[in-house]
Amino acid sequence: MMNTLLLTMMLLSPNNTALENEIKQQTAHAVSVIQLENKAQIKKQIANTLESMELRLPVVIDEQTMAKNASPATQLSQD
Repeated sequence: MMNTLLLTMMLLSPNNTALENEIKQQTAHAVSVIQLENKAQIKKQIANTLESMELRLPVVIDEQTMAKNASPATQLSQD
């Protein structure tokens, strides 16, 4: 009975469409704000993580690498 009365009132209400549109706009705005806040938090977390991480890359130095990076002066001092 209560649902029927509520439905009747909603159907007879001239502001129903305007109210629905207002709710949709407010919901879209709220979701947008939440998404922007989440995006900012994620960016901050990534930046903090990158700052606190130690760079650990394996470095392999072979003779070719040394030959490419060595100047004649350093080769003489190494010999």
